[in-house]
Amino acid sequence: ALRHPSAGVRRNAVQVLPKTDASVMAIVQSSILRDKNPHVKSAGWIQQDVARKLAAANGMDLDLMMKEAQSRDFHPRELKTRLKATLVSHVREVQSQNVVAKLEGSDPKLTDEAVIYSAHYDHLGIRADQQGDNIYNGAADNATGCGVLMEIARALASVPGRPKRSFYFAAVTAEEQGLRGSEYLGQKPPIPAGKISLGLNYDDIAPIGDPEELEVSGAERTDFFPASKPKLKYSGSPSSRMRGPKPGTFTAPTISALRALASRHSQ
Repeated sequence: ALRHPSAGVRRNAVQVLPKTDASVMAIVQSSILRDKNPHVKSAGWIQQDVARKLAAANGMDLDLMMKEAQSRDFHPRELKTRLKATLVSHVREVQSQNVVAKLEGSDPKLTDEAVIYSAHYDHLGIRADQQGDNIYNGAADNATGCGVLMEIARALASVPGRPKRSFYFAAVTAEEQGLRGSEYLGQKPPIPAGKISLGLNYDDIAPIGDPEELEVSGAERTDFFPASKPKLKYSGSPSSRMRGPKPGTFTAPTISALRALASRHSQ
């Protein structure tokens, strides 16, 4: 209900989850590590029932606001509720790597051009105070995307006759820590950005049933997505949402980049 209104003003933000059974999670946005972008002081997720009570306590109707938020004319609503909290941060610097593989193109004239497939391979690390298996494995986010990445690489490398353009397969790191690996790949691509014909990123493809909806971020920035629409209709996908690219997602001014997420799965 409350968003960051401008780059020059710092506020707290509340994100409302669509499901009432979702866990409460607090996320602290930090601008410590070489990030000069404007930030809210803190950001958190709360359950929808809690958000509904919070809105009511401020004389607002959450359901009405969520409906109004679908319009471009919607504006943030200031909440009179105030939260006081003390957060202690322990900062340490960690080095991590992007992993990039290349499949050379077969056409001498087009081999210097490339399509880049990418997926982040990190998740949330470990829970140090838990005994036994304390690894946050990230089976959905993003082992699924990594599986797509590796299978595409295996398939393209095994077919008779290689594609005309070169293909790069990038497993990027530190997505959960602020899209650091994607940012680095965008700033220092393996070939000049002008030679990258298309970038395709896969994230959190839930492996449950058949996908009923495909969300394609960055669709309005490229001429590739219209060519994919007939394929979507053929596969039976009833709809596809087109959104702007997620800030920090692997992009550069001259790269057509899409980010695909499948959702609303049936059993």
